[in-house]
Amino acid sequence: MANEKEVIILNKPFLGGWLNEEGRIGHEIIDFFLADENKKGEKKYYVYNNPWGLCPDDIWVGDSEKVNDYGLKKTEGEKYIAKYMVLASDAHALDDKTNDEVASTNKKSKPKSFHILYVIKLKAKIHRFDTGKGEDKGLKKGQEEIGTLIENNGIAYNGKLLNKIYGEDDSLYLTFEADPNFVYKVKEGETLLFEPEKYNFARNRGYIYEDTLEADYKKLSDIIKKQIDLANKKDNDGKLEKYQLTTLGEATIGKHHVEKTFLDLIGSTDKEQAFTNMLHALLNDNEIFKKFCNTFRKDGSDFANGEDFKIEREKKIKGGRMDISGEGKLQKVIIENKIFSGLNGKKKDKKISQLSTYYDWGSKDENGEELPLSPLCFITAPDARIAYIKAEMKEYDLTMAEKDIFHFIPYSKIVEFLEENEELLKLNELISLLFGQIVNAFRNWSYKSREDLYADLFLKATDRNNA
Repeated sequence: MANEKEVIILNKPFLGGWLNEEGRIGHEIIDFFLADENKKGEKKYYVYNNPWGLCPDDIWVGDSEKVNDYGLKKTEGEKYIAKYMVLASDAHALDDKTNDEVASTNKKSKPKSFHILYVIKLKAKIHRFDTGKGEDKGLKKGQEEIGTLIENNGIAYNGKLLNKIYGEDDSLYLTFEADPNFVYKVKEGETLLFEPEKYNFARNRGYIYEDTLEADYKKLSDIIKKQIDLANKKDNDGKLEKYQLTTLGEATIGKHHVEKTFLDLIGSTDKEQAFTNMLHALLNDNEIFKKFCNTFRKDGSDFANGEDFKIEREKKIKGGRMDISGEGKLQKVIIENKIFSGLNGKKKDKKISQLSTYYDWGSKDENGEELPLSPLCFITAPDARIAYIKAEMKEYDLTMAEKDIFHFIPYSKIVEFLEENEELLKLNELISLLFGQIVNAFRNWSYKSREDLYADLFLKATDRNNA
């Protein structure tokens, strides 16, 4: 064991449009929950590895000397030992010249950095099935074999065997058994950034090998070790905290959101642009716009109630494009909407982002003169995203964070606002026709945590595939 090299496995949860197609399940949803009690009375915890559930032929997980519970023993070719799986955010790239964040497809960018979300200790590799596409390459046989493995081990969620939940889905189902007592998550309001020197994070090669990427392996290992040590101290001043896994069930997440809306029909349930457009349509009336500002402005902040505002969507200014803006003679209003995206326009060397740019615009009139009233600045986002965005502000736009310039409005509060102003909003004929669905669209993102969201998606899947 002393001479064996190690590898850290990286994974990124599926959260995008892939989930919108009816019947598809984000495999990583099961990364956060214990399976139901099996035939032996045990509660085991399984994780899926991207892509296709494959564990590379050169990686082993578990005891090197014994045959494990799944009938596997380490082979000579499995020369790397994986101890940890790190669940991470999307990768971010910085432009070499400006330090601005750029699209991760930019070939000239530096290695992509990412935020660590969870650290999981792995216990056992549970299969070596081929996952090549096409029946002749083993996928169908692999699925059948894993189906048998699931049935033999009684691996079930919400009372249903995992292979029955997935049905005819063309993916394999799980890869590792993990330690349910060794799951750490980043605390609310914190970010834990990893900036590699050489490694570029990609879904289909999420592995940092000890020998081939030595500097990055050591850097990430040191981060994990330090943060876990801090998390286990009585006075935890680190960024990780232990996360207690629970089995799935209605009681786990409270309200089970199942309402379909017109966004399901057009595959836009997670499209940030769709929610920005809805917000603009709802607020594109001065009476409602001013009600919104008065409802959500911070205590003590001034608001120009007596004037009308020019309300615009996607207004271009130098250095950015605001989601929703309102311009009056005395004051401006800025509304930035986020679902999955983080801060844009980040200049790491200056510690500013798009928010500072927007605030500067909002403080002055078209001639560059200071306006009488400071701008009202809002960020609307799903409840579970707010702590992360606040943490990002502390890291990338410290002035906006310290001065508490932007007021956060969770989607649950938007739901309350819409319901309280239903009569006024329904004066708009189109909004009147869609009002209930608009409310449900925002309600369906009113999760208090990422875990609630994943649990809900999985519960929907188990109900839909009522096996």
